[in-house]
Amino acid sequence: SQFLGVLMALNRFTAIFLPLRHDQIWCRRNLFLLILLCLLLSIVPTWFLLYDPLEFVRDRWEPVYVLGVVWSHNHEVWLNMALVTVVCTVPSSIFYAACMIRLCFFSKSR
Repeated sequence: SQFLGVLMALNRFTAIFLPLRHDQIWCRRNLFLLILLCLLLSIVPTWFLLYDPLEFVRDRWEPVYVLGVVWSHNHEVWLNMALVTVVCTVPSSIFYAACMIRLCFFSKSR
């Protein structure tokens, strides 16, 4: 899930900006809760697909039938995935950019 990428970027951010509190922030309990939150958030954009019917659909290009979902909300799938990508990419990029700036410009050893 792309939410785990944000979680990893946040982990690196806290390791660089809060090194003395990093172990407290990322204890087992908090890590478990954050991973569980990521898993639950990954279901949200596609929850409506659970209610779409499964049926055999004839492939347009081949003379075979495949088991597939007839998506009545096809446009929403792409919109939701685009939103998830933007919502996850922006914070990850900010966290990684802050880490790069901190390491490149403010580290004492060169």
